[in-house]
Amino acid sequence: MALSHSSPERLAAVRTVEIEDLGGAGKGFMSGVARVALTYDNMGTPGPASVVVKLMAEEGLGKDIAMEGNVYARELMFYRSVAPRSPIRLPKCYYTVIDAEADDYAIVMEDAAGWYNADDVKGMDLADAEAAIRMIARFHARWWQSPDLATFDWVPTRLFDDPGAFAEFWPGFCDRHDFEMEDRDRAAGERIAANGEAIAKAMAGGPRTLAHGDFRAGNIMLTDRSDLDRVMVIDWQWMSRIVGVFDVARLACGSLTETLARADHERLVGIWHQELTDHGVIGYSFSDAWADYLASILQFTYVPVACHTLFSHEGKRSKDLLHAFIRRSFHAVAECQALDRLG
Repeated sequence: MALSHSSPERLAAVRTVEIEDLGGAGKGFMSGVARVALTYDNMGTPGPASVVVKLMAEEGLGKDIAMEGNVYARELMFYRSVAPRSPIRLPKCYYTVIDAEADDYAIVMEDAAGWYNADDVKGMDLADAEAAIRMIARFHARWWQSPDLATFDWVPTRLFDDPGAFAEFWPGFCDRHDFEMEDRDRAAGERIAANGEAIAKAMAGGPRTLAHGDFRAGNIMLTDRSDLDRVMVIDWQWMSRIVGVFDVARLACGSLTETLARADHERLVGIWHQELTDHGVIGYSFSDAWADYLASILQFTYVPVACHTLFSHEGKRSKDLLHAFIRRSFHAVAECQALDRLG
């Protein structure tokens, strides 16, 4: 039924189903994810050989955070309302269903078999990151200051509802992870903790678009093609109506090497900004983009700090991911002098 729902043709009936669990610590703790291999009878047009199915996480802190952030409905509505009007490569969506009362949610989508992604812990290649940034910039340009944004009331207008979340979690974070930080990082963290409202105001001051919100190596699928269509973006649970350059910061400060130099950051923002300009965005200079990028670097530090408890409860891979985020995000704060954004 799920496949026939999206096809104008009469599909053959599914004959066999084989399920492979794709979830696991550090990969799918907000959702259960499975690959389903399918065979069909001969009465009609066969459907895809396999699909990927996303379900609600069964239990745990990840599910609690997902429910609080309404991320299941957010991604479902993305595929229903936004994806069909977006000029980037996305997985084909065959079927969506959500029943809040029954605590039930599912998305059946294209299996990206033959595609690959980089490892968030090891880091992403700069050339791949540049291709991904060009792709997401096309998405940002499509929704840049669009009147449609006002109709997407199911999309939050900021990543963290509480500007004080960093300050709330900072003492506990320091108790657990002080050994991973240098003196400059501790000093930066203290200043970020004291300026939650200022960071929120800086993030709200830039032009709005739809941003992915969790734009990292694990959510970027790649092929060996040489054009932009070699990039496919998945997992839209954290999409937000915010400054688009946050996605660049999320990738550069979370999925690339912690030794990224300021010149590398400037190059990535420049690539993003040029792509925006090429796709019709006007009145937004590179200086504007860089100021929003510095605010986004500060905002990204909320991910390892405010979410450290979640990462710590999800197994070794999630802990390794947390350690990488700590190193890379605070290195970016220092390298780009992001605290200057606070004045």
